[in-house]
Amino acid sequence: MLKLDQVPRIVVRQAQVLRRTDLRATLRPQEMHWEVVDGAGRVVAQAESPIHNLVLKQTWDDLIASHGFKGLTNYAVVGTGTSDPADTQTQLDSEVARTSTVPSGESETVIGAGSGEFEITRVKQFSSSQVGGQNLTEWGWSPVSSAGANLAVRELFRDSNGDPVTLTLDADQSLRLIYKSRIVVSPEPVTGVSASFDLQNVGTFNGTFWLSQKEALAPLAFVDAVARGKAGGYGTASEGIALYLKKTDLVAAVHGPGDVDYINEVGVSFASYSSGDRARTLNDITVDENHLNATWYGLVFIYNNYGGPYGNSGGDLDGLWFDWGGTLDKDNLHRLIINQFQILSWGP
Repeated sequence: MLKLDQVPRIVVRQAQVLRRTDLRATLRPQEMHWEVVDGAGRVVAQAESPIHNLVLKQTWDDLIASHGFKGLTNYAVVGTGTSDPADTQTQLDSEVARTSTVPSGESETVIGAGSGEFEITRVKQFSSSQVGGQNLTEWGWSPVSSAGANLAVRELFRDSNGDPVTLTLDADQSLRLIYKSRIVVSPEPVTGVSASFDLQNVGTFNGTFWLSQKEALAPLAFVDAVARGKAGGYGTASEGIALYLKKTDLVAAVHGPGDVDYINEVGVSFASYSSGDRARTLNDITVDENHLNATWYGLVFIYNNYGGPYGNSGGDLDGLWFDWGGTLDKDNLHRLIINQFQILSWGP
């Protein structure tokens, strides 16, 4: 067991946890289905629109950092433009309407779709007052309600052969869009990745980090919160990430907050985000002499889901685990500073 020197004063030890992790997320459009609905609620025309690489550059550079992954598709948007889609675009050529309305009898879902993959299904309907009598040619999805340069994706309406089409709606007709996208997280949850941890004046710890998955959507919820730079704490009952002590010798497996000390959690903060960073970095974390005084087996960054976007009104949803590969005693004579490091990156 490695121990901090027992001296009658507070000593600062700096722990370089990692300069960066290999934790990464990407977004993959999967499917878009459109339906024209008449005044009696009957579907009178529909098609599956083939999906290409629709994710716009500003999504990676800015929108994910502001809205996370689920929030990118809060609003469906339609218009009358015909330019070829390009990832440098930021808005429709000619926007007609946008909506967040889920039609009666339909529901939206977020589900696991394989290890490390999560599928979001959106169902939105434009009313006849919004799109009746229009000739619609283009569509997109946005995180916000206001018109403008804030699209996450853009495409043209196409038939089942992939050819552009114009949807000509009668005055009493409405339009329904059903859109699926996938978020892929790597390494896969519960997969250990080797890492080294240096603690000044103590030694090097050759350990492991992994993303836990005690609940089905926990890895996605954690990654989404980190992407948005949400910092919070159990004691404040606010949504965000907090640091906890790993107080057992558990290794990469399905573990949750019950395996850590979540009474004396330590708050964290994120470094400022600049457009194009496509990553989140944690600032230095100070564990003072009054916190987490015990035998350390590592660190855990837990997502506290209070008011978050994944359906849980409160409670902890797992997180990122760092196993020291050894143990370390901390007491009230010592303060630790965990140096700044990149915790998550994203991109195509």
